[in-house]
Amino acid sequence: MVDALSEIRRILDKYEDTYAVGETFLSTPNKAAQYCGEEALHQAFNFKFLESAWRAPRFGQATKDWEKALGRRNWPNYVLSNHDVPRAASRYGDSENDERLKVAATMLLTLRGTPFIYYGEEIGMRDIHLKKDHILDPVGRYYWPFYKGRDRCRAPMQWDASSHSGFSEGKPWLPLHPNWPYRNVESQYRQQGSLLNCYKELLSLRRQVPALRQGDISFINDLPAGVLGYERKLGSSHAVILLNFTKTGKTVYLQGISGKCKPLFSTRGVTASGDIKLRGDEGLVLMVNPD
Repeated sequence: MVDALSEIRRILDKYEDTYAVGETFLSTPNKAAQYCGEEALHQAFNFKFLESAWRAPRFGQATKDWEKALGRRNWPNYVLSNHDVPRAASRYGDSENDERLKVAATMLLTLRGTPFIYYGEEIGMRDIHLKKDHILDPVGRYYWPFYKGRDRCRAPMQWDASSHSGFSEGKPWLPLHPNWPYRNVESQYRQQGSLLNCYKELLSLRRQVPALRQGDISFINDLPAGVLGYERKLGSSHAVILLNFTKTGKTVYLQGISGKCKPLFSTRGVTASGDIKLRGDEGLVLMVNPD
C-alpha cells in the first residue's frame, strides 16, 4: 500500500483544499498510524472508541495509545459511531436519557484531533429493530440470526415530525425508529438543553478557544474513580476538561490551578463554586486564567 498511498498523496498535493482519510477498520493504532504522513494519507481512522466500554480508563488508554502511535508529526482523529457498528446512543445510552451521550460529545469535541460525527449522532438516534424480511445488508441476510447485519444503525435521518420524519416524500429503504416524532432535529433545535444544542455549544466553543482546536494534550492523574481529565494548551489559551463516566457526584482538586479555573461549559449547566464539583454524568470544560 505504501507506494499506492504515496502516489495518491502526490496527486492530491497538486490541488488546494484536499484531504484524504483512510478507513483502516481492522487495524491496530500502530498499523493505522503507518498509513499517515507527508507521503501517505493525511489521516487514518482509529476505531478503538467503537470497541470501548463506557469506562473512563478505557477511553483514556485508547487516546494515549493513539497519541503515542501517531507521534508529534501526525494528527489524531476520533469517532464514536459509523455505518458498521451499533450507534453510540445504543451502546452507551440510558433508555431515552441523553446525559451520558452529552459526556461522550464533550470528549469527542475537546480531544486533540479531528472529530468525526456520524449522521444522527448529534440528536442521539438509536439503532432500529428489524425483522428478517426488513434486512437489506447482504451479510445480515446470509448469516441471520447469528449476525443480523448492519442495517440497524443505517435508518433514515430524523429531521422533523412530518411524514417519514422529513427525510423524503417516498417510503425510505429502512423503517424509522419509533421515537422519530419527538427525537428529531426540529424538536431538539427548540429544546433548551437538548443533545443537539449541546453539540452546537461545543462546536462554538471549539471555534472560540484556540487550545481546543490546536493545543497540546496532557492527561491529569490522581482523579476520582470514573473521571477522565485532561488539559489542552496553546500559548496563553489553557483549558481543562473533566468527564464523569459515573452517575455519582465527584469532587476534583487540581493541584496548582483549581483556584484559577473558570467554568466555560457543562453538560448539566454551569455553576460557580470554589471546589470543582462534578455531577453524575457530567462533562465540564474549564478555562484556566493565566497568572
